[in-house]
Amino acid sequence: MSEETVRSAKGRMGSFSFEGESAEGLLRIGEVTKSTGLTARTLRYWEEIGLISPIDHIENRERRYSGKVLERIDVIRRLQEVLGLSLAEVKAVLEQEDRLLEVVSRYRKDLDSGTRLVMLTEAKRANDEIVKRLDDRLSEIGRFRMERVERGQRIDSAIEQILREAND
Repeated sequence: MSEETVRSAKGRMGSFSFEGESAEGLLRIGEVTKSTGLTARTLRYWEEIGLISPIDHIENRERRYSGKVLERIDVIRRLQEVLGLSLAEVKAVLEQEDRLLEVVSRYRKDLDSGTRLVMLTEAKRANDEIVKRLDDRLSEIGRFRMERVERGQRIDSAIEQILREAND
């Protein structure tokens, strides 16, 4: 998020706040689209399927997003573009990540070592699930890559065969 976007957002939002967050840093949907390059329709769809959430959205009022949504959008795009995950797969990864963050938040508040152990075990399980999903995807990518390499080798062999026959 550029400093100009934040300054612009701060200047237009006044001093009201939503759900415990200060209005400073809250972005209108147009500012999020400008900052991310996504369309408002994409943001609304991602909201509809549970990938992102506005801080505030009252009927007939514009959605307001915290700056954290920009980080989440970056993660969504990386999961899609780098790993080729579908939106359903992205959602599953994000749900595990949200669960992990929730456990970390609760962990910091609870001083009882027994409770902390349970929380850490839950956090480890959530993290392991994310790693497993990533490993599964990387394995699929590896298999697909090998198929392409083998196909390329067969094509190279066919080219060599034709060239040998042409030289004979």
